[in-house]
Amino acid sequence: MVDFKKTEQLYTKQGLVYQKKPHEIEYERWYKSVTNPHKKDKPATGGTEAVRESFYYYQIQELRSAGLVPEDFGEDRRDRFDSSKLKVYPEKIARSIIRVQDTYGNEWLKSKQMWTGMDKLGNEIPQSVSDPETYEDPQFKYEYKHKDPQDPMSPLERKPVAGIEHPRKYTIPFTEENLQKILSIRPAKDMHSVNLTIMRVSATGEGGGRGAPYAIENLDDFKNRPFDELYDWAR
Repeated sequence: MVDFKKTEQLYTKQGLVYQKKPHEIEYERWYKSVTNPHKKDKPATGGTEAVRESFYYYQIQELRSAGLVPEDFGEDRRDRFDSSKLKVYPEKIARSIIRVQDTYGNEWLKSKQMWTGMDKLGNEIPQSVSDPETYEDPQFKYEYKHKDPQDPMSPLERKPVAGIEHPRKYTIPFTEENLQKILSIRPAKDMHSVNLTIMRVSATGEGGGRGAPYAIENLDDFKNRPFDELYDWAR
C-alpha cells in the first residue's frame, strides 16, 4: 500500500475529492481499531519518529492501567530483538527490501512490510503494507469553468476536474543510512531473515518493461555493488 494520504492531500489541494481504493479503506479501518481515539488530536513530542508514532497506538501498559486487561497481560509479548522489553506497537516487520533504479539512473528503496497493532481488548491485528516509501503523484486534467457556476456570464477560469494519471513517486533514496533504517525492522536478528531484491522501473515508476526483478542473496552485494553491475551479474 503506497502512501495514499499524500495523494489525497494533493487532490484536496486542488479542491477535488480523492476516491480511496478498497485496500486503503481497509487500512483506515485497521488504524482506527488499533489507535486511541482520545489521543488523535494530541501532539506527539520528543523521541524518535517511531516513538512519536507509537504514542497514538494502544500499548500493553496502557491497557493494564485502564483495567481493560489483566495486570499480567502481555508478558509473553516481547521485543523480538530484546526480550527484556515489552513489545511496542505498531510492530513493523520488513519482510522484503527492494533497491530500485528509475529511468534516470536514480536509485531508491522500498519495502514490503507487515504492521501489527493491538485493539483495546489486547487482540493483535496485522495489516499488510506494501511500498510505504512511495506515493501516486496525480497528473490533473484542467478545463475552463465559470467562476460562478450559477452565472453563465461570469469570467472563465482554469480549474482541475480530475486526476487522469498517477505515476509512482519514490521518497527514500538508496543510501546506506536509509537501508539500515529498514534493516532495523527485519524479521529477526539474522540479516538473512529479510528478502533482498533489485529491480528497474519504467517512467511511470512501475515495474515491467525494463527487465525482471532479481533476488540478491548477499547483503554486501546488495548494499555496495553498483546497480548496473549487480543487475547484469544477477541475470
